[in-house]
Amino acid sequence: MRPALDTTALTAPFGPDDARELALAARADRPSPAGLLWRALGAGFLALVFTATFLGVLDEWVERGPWPAAFFLLVLCGVGAFVVAITISSLGAARRRRARHLRLERFARDNRLYWMPEGNAPQYPGAIFSVGSTRLVRDRLFAGSGEFFDVGVLQAVTGSGKDRRTVEWSYLALRLTRELPHLVLDSTRDNVLGQSSLPETMHRAQRLSLEGDFDRHFALYCPAGYERDALYVFTPDLMALLVDEAGDFDVEIVDDRMTLFTRRHIDLLDPETWRRYERIMALVLPKARRQTRRYRDERADEDETVALEGRRLRTGVAWSGIAIGVGVLGGWVVLRFLLGT
Repeated sequence: MRPALDTTALTAPFGPDDARELALAARADRPSPAGLLWRALGAGFLALVFTATFLGVLDEWVERGPWPAAFFLLVLCGVGAFVVAITISSLGAARRRRARHLRLERFARDNRLYWMPEGNAPQYPGAIFSVGSTRLVRDRLFAGSGEFFDVGVLQAVTGSGKDRRTVEWSYLALRLTRELPHLVLDSTRDNVLGQSSLPETMHRAQRLSLEGDFDRHFALYCPAGYERDALYVFTPDLMALLVDEAGDFDVEIVDDRMTLFTRRHIDLLDPETWRRYERIMALVLPKARRQTRRYRDERADEDETVALEGRRLRTGVAWSGIAIGVGVLGGWVVLRFLLGT
């Protein structure tokens, strides 16, 4: 068991040395003199084009009286102020990003963790680690020794052309002591407009009802024929812990990995985030390991831990999303017809 994480670096005020380090990083991020020259030339060229285009209009407005010319100059001042504000905002965002990286780097150093500001997504089994054509991870922190865990923000690019979009998940990846069938808990609190936020749509025939009122919190999916196995793993006491400590996370067990993930933003600079992750690792993970340490798949051959039919869930079609899309399209057609008549 790892000692409690030291979160001092996440909130401690920066000292003089830190300010100098941030200033040096800011100077390093500034464009080169050649880059500044090209930007100045580009701005000057645009100014000449703008002046040549509107000079005649401005002369005509001046002949009509002072107010049109004053309005024109006011618009120019507003555009200039907007450009200045955007520039200042971008510089501030860059400084905040550098300060964030500095805090996370020191947090990782204080707790003997590895930290990656950005890189390729880890090759773990699971839906979020296989969806999309391009997968990157930001703010990744993981343990190199002791109790394994991996935290980060995974970014995946899905679709192509007009359907191309980028989705993100905050995740906590943990390791179990043995391989298990593929099981998914879809949190109702993590849904968007009543629709599941899972990366993949699970086939509805694999849905299994939980005991008590746990169905109000999670939808459980398991491979066909593995219903008893799923209830053996997700006992009422383990489900109660998941509801209390991770009720707004989707949970996926595949092979010997348990991954908790959500589309919501999780602030890794908030010490309470790490207190929560520690409670999950101190309460939920040991209970899941104790519950599954004697698990055995009776369908598996001698050289298998889990039979082939239990290793992966079947995906389905998001009929509810299709129905909503058809409804919106139908409403638009009816509205066009009514307006046309």
